Amino acid sequence: MARLEKNNKLMKLCDVIDDLQADIVGLCEHRINFSHGQVVSGPRQLFRQEAALLATAGHNVHENVGSIQEGGTTMLVIDEITQFRQSGDRDGDPTGLGHWVSMAFWGQGGLTTRVVTGYNPCLNKLKESGTTYQQHRRFFIRHQHDTICLQTRFQRDFISQLKEWRDAGEQLVVCIDANQHIYHGRLGKELTDQEGLNLVEPVHATTGVHIGPTFFRGSKPIDGVWVSKDLHVTNAAVLPVGHGVGDHRMFVLDITNDTFVGDCNPAIQRLQH
Repeated sequence: MARLEKNNKLMKLCDVIDDLQADIVGLCEHRINFSHGQVVSGPRQLFRQEAALLATAGHNVHENVGSIQEGGTTMLVIDEITQFRQSGDRDGDPTGLGHWVSMAFWGQGGLTTRVVTGYNPCLNKLKESGTTYQQHRRFFIRHQHDTICLQTRFQRDFISQLKEWRDAGEQLVVCIDANQHIYHGRLGKELTDQEGLNLVEPVHATTGVHIGPTFFRGSKPIDGVWVSKDLHVTNAAVLPVGHGVGDHRMFVLDITNDTFVGDCNPAIQRLQH
C-alpha cells in the first residue's frame, strides 16, 4: 500500500477494519516518514477512533528525505487481543530501515505467538535514486561496507531472525511483500523448508488453490502470509485488488484463539465510533 497518511486511504482502511472486525492488521510499504516535522501523527494517532489499539511502525531513519519515505512496515492490534501483547518486546528490525515490525502475544501456559510484517525491497539499479532498495543499499555500504544485493541481505537477516524467534519457542504468523514469486522464489522456499522454519502458506493449504498475481499490474504472486503448523487456520482468503487499501491484494485469515493464545476468555472491548 502507498501513502497510508492520505485521508481517503485512512478512511477506507478504518472501514475495512470495522467490516472485518479485524484483530491484527499488517501493512507493507506505508511510505511515511514518522520522524519528519510535517507528519504530525504517529501510527497510533492515525487511528484514534479505536477503543483499544496498539500500533508499531518502522521506516528508514537514516535518510530524512521528506515526509514521504519509501518502504516501511506497520502493524495494528485492535480490541481484546491487545491485552495479550508481550510488554518489553523489541518490535522492529535492528538496522532502523523498517524491513520488518513484529508483536508477540503471550497466552496461557507460556504459549507465545508472534506476528511479523516484512517488506523485501523491490530491485532497482538506479544508484542515486530515492527508492527503498537504493536507500537501504547506501546504508549498508556506508555503515557495514557491504555491497550485497539488498534482496539477498533482507532474506538472510529476516530468515535468521525468524529462526531465532522460532527456536525460542514462539509460533509465527509472517506477512510479507516479498517482491518475488512466493512459491518459486528463495524466500518462500526458505519459509516452508521442512528442515528449517517449516511454515505453511494457509491460502493454498485451506483451499487447495495456489494464489494468483497479487499486484494489480503483476503476473505472479509476490505477497503472502505463512503460519506455524500448530496454528489452526479456519479460513484463509486473498481478495481482489480494490477490496483492501492500495494496489496489492489483501489477505484475510481466521486463526482460532485456543491455538493463538491458549484457552483464554478476554474481556470484550468492541470498537467505538
